[in-house]
Amino acid sequence: MIHGGVPAVSPDGLQIAFLSNRSGADELSVISTAGTGERQLTPSPEDKSALAGTADGKQILLAAYANNTSHLYAINLDGTKQQQKLVGCPARSLS
Repeated sequence: MIHGGVPAVSPDGLQIAFLSNRSGADELSVISTAGTGERQLTPSPEDKSALAGTADGKQILLAAYANNTSHLYAINLDGTKQQQKLVGCPARSLS
């Protein structure tokens, strides 16, 4: 089980994005570096990996794998406006 893997710290150093499968599926969550305010941002069954913050610190880039295809998403730190940015090659896992 992953309870806090693949961490990525926001550019301002105030938040940490991480993956957790406490719910049974890999989900993106964020928490403050003070250890408060943990929030789950994604409720989807896709396998997720490769987190990174954007340079402006407003979004998290998230790689996901579903239906034999890799996808790259950007999502705001509050969980809103998840947008697909790129669709990758079929039959290739990102994990």
